[in-house]
Amino acid sequence: MIKILIIEDHKLLIQGLKELLGVNECCQIEYEALTGREGLFKVQAIEDIDLVLLDVNLPDMHGADICQKIKELRHDLPVLILTMHASSNHVKRLLTAGANGYVLKDCSDEELIEAIHTVHRGKLYLSGTVNKVLQENRNRNALRDVPSTQMPKLTSREVEILGLILEEFTTDEMATRLNISPHTIISHRKNLLSKLQVRNTAGLVRVAFEKDLIYEYLKKNKKT
Repeated sequence: MIKILIIEDHKLLIQGLKELLGVNECCQIEYEALTGREGLFKVQAIEDIDLVLLDVNLPDMHGADICQKIKELRHDLPVLILTMHASSNHVKRLLTAGANGYVLKDCSDEELIEAIHTVHRGKLYLSGTVNKVLQENRNRNALRDVPSTQMPKLTSREVEILGLILEEFTTDEMATRLNISPHTIISHRKNLLSKLQVRNTAGLVRVAFEKDLIYEYLKKNKKT
């Protein structure tokens, strides 16, 4: 059973989701919080939370700030964004903050359950609508006169490794997944740092979303 903490300020929505997931034997909303601060307190105080279902607009904090603090408290705790906002800026900000998935409140019951299971398994999940928004944003950027030095060309392997970094795979886990040595993973990571002109993993994540590099990974691996 996946035990969920929902951080959402609309009680009717919480009740509806409880009823929806209550008939599902695999996941259930066990805890709830109406504000960001209350949610952070529960993340810190309750050890058996398996996943956080997080709204973006809370009365006291923005969802991106809450997500970032959750990851600081419990790095491995999956965070699934459930919101009405589908702009590319919202999506990129939340994913950069560490969100493991992003779905909209008008999604189907089946999609929400699929998203919960996907992020709980440690995978990235974006709804079809969100993926479309990212693709459209990428297409608009492609029409601009952007110097090639600002849009580095990554190899297919580098895109794959960047995607696994975004999904929080360790070096050893990436090596096992791709059937290559940890030394080769480290070499590719150094190449990514050099090409994207950043110093660490946080920089890789930031640039991946700023330059829409994540879309290449999603398209190749069909994570939506």
